[in-house]
Amino acid sequence: MSLVEEFFKQYDELVSKYEKYTEVFKNQGAERPAEVAKYISLSRRKNAMPSPIYLIYFDGLLNDEFLLECMDYYLENTKRKSREAKEAREQFAEIDDNSNESIVLKKPSKRRVAIKEYYRERALKLGL
Repeated sequence: MSLVEEFFKQYDELVSKYEKYTEVFKNQGAERPAEVAKYISLSRRKNAMPSPIYLIYFDGLLNDEFLLECMDYYLENTKRKSREAKEAREQFAEIDDNSNESIVLKKPSKRRVAIKEYYRERALKLGL
């Protein structure tokens, strides 16, 4: 079984635990969970590994060593490597379980969340 097939097998097992396939990414802090799920489905149809930009959403859900293997596989076997994909892989590799750092692409900052919440409450008060 290839690494790509193994990844999608584990992905299927993970998604089967949720009611909707987008809930996996929503719980992991994705701003656009449907977009992440769409890209992973597109990768499956192409029988290709998803980009590390999207693989970071599996942090804590799949084995870290397996995710690093998948990221390396993507970077070695794809023709179009983006700078963001390389950075996401490097950041993921640097983070250890004892640190409280978050990957920039993974979750919004506390400040951004607070601002978003402020405007949401303000809109509710105004009746929007």
